[in-house]
Amino acid sequence: MRFLLLASIVAALSGLFTTQHATAHAKLVTAIPEPGSVLGAVPAAVRLWFSEELEPSLSSLTVWGPRGVSAVAGMGGVDLNDLSRRSMVAALRPLRAGTYTVRWRAASADDLAVTQGSYQFIVRP
Repeated sequence: MRFLLLASIVAALSGLFTTQHATAHAKLVTAIPEPGSVLGAVPAAVRLWFSEELEPSLSSLTVWGPRGVSAVAGMGGVDLNDLSRRSMVAALRPLRAGTYTVRWRAASADDLAVTQGSYQFIVRP
């Protein structure tokens, strides 16, 4: 009985003195087109780069065109051709001029911490 009590106390105290793993979140580093940019035509794709490796199954990328219509041709998400798994891509359908909204959800591969965000760009006629 004393052994169990002593083992419990040691286990509890060891938790106080261990270092915690610092969790990092994937941060958006670069975006093409850039947030707030004004373009003369709809780009072929939206590409985002992040500060760390992403978990493809929990990360997503959507682009909404004028009037809330999905502008993505197929599926947007982690670019599986990028071996670092730090980028996302969404091929776009050629829609009309207007304001486009990019929304992303990025899950870090190491701890699955999720960050998300959005930005807009404009396509002029």
